[in-house]
Amino acid sequence: MCERLVSIADIAIIGPSTGQAQLSLAANPSAAYSVLRRGQRLVADGNGPAGRAIVDSVLAFTPENTPAYADALYWRATFAETRDRARFDYLRVANEYATAAHAEDALLRLAQMANDAGDRASAKKYLDRMTVEHADGRLRAQGAYWTGRVLLADGATLPACAALTRAQATRTSGGG
Repeated sequence: MCERLVSIADIAIIGPSTGQAQLSLAANPSAAYSVLRRGQRLVADGNGPAGRAIVDSVLAFTPENTPAYADALYWRATFAETRDRARFDYLRVANEYATAAHAEDALLRLAQMANDAGDRASAKKYLDRMTVEHADGRLRAQGAYWTGRVLLADGATLPACAALTRAQATRTSGGG
C-alpha cells in the first residue's frame, strides 16, 4: 500500500493526467530526473519496492526514444530484483539508446554480469563495444581494468597486462 502511495505521489508531482505527465516529462527531462533521484534515494534507504515503483511510473509516463526514458530503463535495470530483468534492460539501453548518458554504464554492467556468469566471450564483446563506442568515455579506466581481468582469466597475460597498464594510466590522467 505504501509503495502505491509513493508512486501516486510522485506521479502527481509530474502532472495530474497521463497526457500532461507525458508532455511534462518530454518537455522537461529534469522532472523525470528529479523523480528518478527520489527512486534512487528510496532504494539506497532500503525501500527497494517503492524505488522500483517510482522508476516504473517514470517509464509509464515517459515517451520512448527520449533521454528520460533511457535513464529510467537504466535505473530499472540497476534496481532489478533478478539478473535476467537487469540484463534485459541494460541490453535495451546499450542497443536502443547507444548514445544515452548511461549507455557506457550499461555496457560495463553487462560485461561484469557476463564475466560473473563465466561467459568471458560476451564480457569481451561488451568491453570492446565500450572501447569503440565510448573511446573518450568517463568509464574508460574501469573498462580497461575489466578487460584486463577478463583477459587474465582467459590466460592472455600480455594483453591483460597491457589493458591493466592502460587502466592505471587512464585513471591517473583523470579518465575514469
